[in-house]
Amino acid sequence: MMEIEKLEKILLNVYSKETCYPKCRDNWNDNNKTLGHCAIVSLIINDYFGGKIYKIKVDGISHYFNVIDDKVVDLTAS
Repeated sequence: MMEIEKLEKILLNVYSKETCYPKCRDNWNDNNKTLGHCAIVSLIINDYFGGKIYKIKVDGISHYFNVIDDKVVDLTAS
C-alpha cells in the first residue's frame, strides 16, 4: 500500500522542467523541483488516498492541493 511519504520521495525523483506546467517553466529549477506540478500531484494523491482537491491563487497563479480527513496534504507547497 502506498504511503504519502513514500509517494513524495518517488515524485522528488521524477519532477523536471519538461513536466512542469508551461507557464512556470522559466522559473523551474533543481532547488524548487515541485514548481508547476501541483495539479498533477493533487490528482495522483486523490487517486491513491481520496479526499478533496482544492484550488487557490498564489501570486496570480492557480495552486492545487488536497485535504484528506480534514488535514491539508500539499506536496508542492515549496
